[in-house]
Amino acid sequence: MDHTLSTAVFMPFLIAYFVVRGYWASKADKRPVKEDHSFSADKINIFFMSVSLILLPLMALFTSWLDAFDFRESPALIAGGAVLLAAGLYVFWVSHRDLGENWSVTLELKEGHSLVTNGIYAKIRHPMYLAIWLCSLGQALVIPNWVGGAAIVLIWGVLYFVRIGREEKMMAEKFGPAYTAYMSRTKRLLPYVV
Repeated sequence: MDHTLSTAVFMPFLIAYFVVRGYWASKADKRPVKEDHSFSADKINIFFMSVSLILLPLMALFTSWLDAFDFRESPALIAGGAVLLAAGLYVFWVSHRDLGENWSVTLELKEGHSLVTNGIYAKIRHPMYLAIWLCSLGQALVIPNWVGGAAIVLIWGVLYFVRIGREEKMMAEKFGPAYTAYMSRTKRLLPYVV
């Protein structure tokens, strides 16, 4: 199947995603880790997230290996997916910018780790996760393949639901009443909703 339109939308997104992540990771990596709360299942999930974000979409777009899982490319779905990808990238950038050197790919607390409650974090406790939900759903619409496009939604869902409780527990233990108060005035993903 011809994936010209899907490729034209997905490839710039993927490049932009890694530019944003690389830029902020280079800043965050300069601050030493004080407490490592990572766990094996999380690291496995992160590996599968990487596979579903990079390897599977590229296989679906540039090889015939996953053709059995293709569905018909729809300009309307691709347009909707492009909007989700763009929104996700914006939230991804803003989340990284506001979190700064406190960011880590796993559950870690850095030296001098602070509770960020300004910017996008004033209304949402986990905007980075919102960004990844938006990007995952966008990828599912842009790439017309159940494995290369849609599998990321399931894989991200597992990572999110396995990690979110542990992350909030870690933050509550670190910041105590300040985090409890922050939780009471914010939502996890969408202001005023959830």
